[in-house]
Amino acid sequence: LENWFMEATHLPSQWNIATLLALTHGVLKHGTSSWETIANFIQRYIKMETCEKKINPNFFTPEQCQRKYTTMMQIDATQTILTISEQLRLKRMEELRHSIRIDDFVVSYFQQAEALLPTLSREKRQRDEKPDLLQSVPHEDEMKDDEVKSVVDATPIKVKAEVTMEGSPASQMSPVTPPPTEMMVAKKKQLLQIWKNISLHKDAEVFAYPVSLEDAPDYDIVVKQRMDLSTIKQKLSLGIIASASEFMADIALMCKNAQVYNTRGSEIYLMSQRLKKFAQKELDVLLQSEKGDATVDTLALKKAPTKKK
Repeated sequence: LENWFMEATHLPSQWNIATLLALTHGVLKHGTSSWETIANFIQRYIKMETCEKKINPNFFTPEQCQRKYTTMMQIDATQTILTISEQLRLKRMEELRHSIRIDDFVVSYFQQAEALLPTLSREKRQRDEKPDLLQSVPHEDEMKDDEVKSVVDATPIKVKAEVTMEGSPASQMSPVTPPPTEMMVAKKKQLLQIWKNISLHKDAEVFAYPVSLEDAPDYDIVVKQRMDLSTIKQKLSLGIIASASEFMADIALMCKNAQVYNTRGSEIYLMSQRLKKFAQKELDVLLQSEKGDATVDTLALKKAPTKKK
């Protein structure tokens, strides 16, 4: 990286880690066919970046951007623009970490707030428990089924009760969320394995984590609903995604975002197309299975006998 700053220019201070990062990101997004578009992209970035006030946006002409890009790629022909951009991103993150200075007052404020959390949680629990109502509730052994049901309906506290079912012995009330079945656990493992296969794909690196505003200042203006591989994994782990169709929907959203934000034919645009195609192939068996299950359920409903009035 240091070699890039040794190039003699009449304004050498204009090119730094931040502006070089904007240059590489502009090339990844728009390709090298329109340097005027890339120059405008860098100028917008500088105007939005408050810490770059000393940089003159007008310095970044299409000619300057093309010359700097050519120089960068000639220094080490073995590196791609993607790897150079990733190195610059890590360098920029390091710069930002060193530049952050947190005021002692802010630290003290958060420490006090953290100390108050247990007290606030305890007070909230006391309000939710409604002790006066609980004191009036007799022991469950002394209550009938209807009485137990009325107490359960009247308070959010979980009350263990015996419910007599026709043809079965009394048992405890079922929890609100039933435990996952073996089939659900097996499918979750299968989906997580497919996620791992997708994350190891050669084009998956740029989709691994949410796009940072440092890399793309206007990203949230263009993209309305973010999605990335780390978020998809979290949703799988929590059970928010429980089927291959839901999994594929988030992959499709992630790739669509890349295609909306980046210029058609650019490297990231093409990477998103290849990754979506690979994910479709990985999930194809499960998708077909789910489609078949849905068809069987639909036919069963149609064939179910209806009671005549």
